[in-house]
Amino acid sequence: SLERLLDPEDSVTVNEMKRQELQKRFYQSFIKFLRILSDPNKHPLVLYVDDLQWSDKGSLELLLAIFSEDEPIHGLLVLGTCRSDEVKFDSLLSQTLRDLEDKHNTHINEIRLTNMEPDSITQIMGEVLQLGESRVKSLAEILWHHTEGNCLFVAQLVKKLLEERLIYVDATSLEWTWKDVDEIRGRID
Repeated sequence: SLERLLDPEDSVTVNEMKRQELQKRFYQSFIKFLRILSDPNKHPLVLYVDDLQWSDKGSLELLLAIFSEDEPIHGLLVLGTCRSDEVKFDSLLSQTLRDLEDKHNTHINEIRLTNMEPDSITQIMGEVLQLGESRVKSLAEILWHHTEGNCLFVAQLVKKLLEERLIYVDATSLEWTWKDVDEIRGRID
């Protein structure tokens, strides 16, 4: 191979050039794949990337490559999520997002999700369980107290209550019901 003819220092350069070329080919192939899949008139494509705060350099470089194309990928929506409290101003993700906006003229909409208020949990539980809000208020208060309204934690706690049969369908009334609130508190504390 060519590497045997070169000094060891030169072989590092050759290896780096190979890596860069392979990376460039991968990016081009992936972008071509996205172009094939997305068609704004027939089937737009949503590329969902979760937990961007943990993205490695290569993944963020791929995002830059997607948005650096001279011809945009029509019909493509990239939706990314991250925990904003885990992203510092000087992090690689923050720098990448600034680059996308400043150098690549990419518009980024930021939607910050806040914790739900007790009334929101009450409304959602009333709709999900198909019961009036007054009937689910005590259950919603427990959910809010233990989750402080964090959407993910509310969903996980409801799942746990269902799995432990603390929330269940009553065989007689065929309506959702739940154990005594004190029993629920005792089981989840």
